[in-house]
Amino acid sequence: MKRIIARFENFTGRYSYNCHILEHEEREMMRPFEAVCIKGDTNQGTMVDGQDAGLFVEAIVVESEAGTARFCATDRDGNRALEPVYDLGPFGDCLLGSAGPQESVTRPR
Repeated sequence: MKRIIARFENFTGRYSYNCHILEHEEREMMRPFEAVCIKGDTNQGTMVDGQDAGLFVEAIVVESEAGTARFCATDRDGNRALEPVYDLGPFGDCLLGSAGPQESVTRPR
C-alpha cells in the first residue's frame, strides 16, 4: 500500500484517488478515502491558534456551508449544526490548550 500526502482545502467528505494505469488497481492505486478536518482549525493552518478565532466567529455568524472544512472545524461538538452555545466552549478550551484539537486526518476507507 502506498502513502499519499495531500492537502484538501475547504472540502471534507468521501473521495477516491486513482492512477490511470489499469494494472495499478491491483496494487491499491485506486482507493476511496475520506478528507476530514481538525476541529477548531478554521483557517486550515494545521494547528489551532489565535488566527482561528475570527474565522470561528465568522463561520457561526455567517453560517458556513455544511460539508466545508470551515463548517467541520467550527462544529466542535459534531452535531452538524453551528450553535454558539455548544461550539464556543469546546473551541475556547482547544484554543487555550486545555483540550487539544480533535485529531482528524485524511484516511483511506
